Amino acid sequence: MRLSSRLLLAASILCLAVVGWFVVRDFELSASACNHDVQAWMRHEFALDDAAMARIASLQERFEKECEEHCRLVSEAKSAMDAKPGPDSLARLAGAREKCRLARVDHVRAIAACMPPESAKAYLALILPRIDSADHEGATDLSGQTHSR
Repeated sequence: MRLSSRLLLAASILCLAVVGWFVVRDFELSASACNHDVQAWMRHEFALDDAAMARIASLQERFEKECEEHCRLVSEAKSAMDAKPGPDSLARLAGAREKCRLARVDHVRAIAACMPPESAKAYLALILPRIDSADHEGATDLSGQTHSR
């Protein structure tokens, strides 16, 4: 076999290996997304170990209870606004939404604190912008999406 044929064969094998790695990697991410497995996505996307995932799961569990309370207060304020519109009910609604927003920001920062610095930076860049678009219709998951009731 000539040298050029061997080099071509070696390059082909290397290309197949690289493509195979990307296919397997994308398949894992795809499977996580299809199964709505946010924890698997986070573990993979942000290179998290078991200890970090356990801390994050604990934070998320506590926050879901807190978030449901905030959403209840926002819902009550919306009802009050519908029943009797005015500056007082508008202020109550704005206050409830802001309390919810601040709690979500604190929660996202607490989750980021469980991550390696570069992963935390990427997570904050991805999730913090989503907070202002929250619908106050239930607790959000680790990806910033609202849980269905």
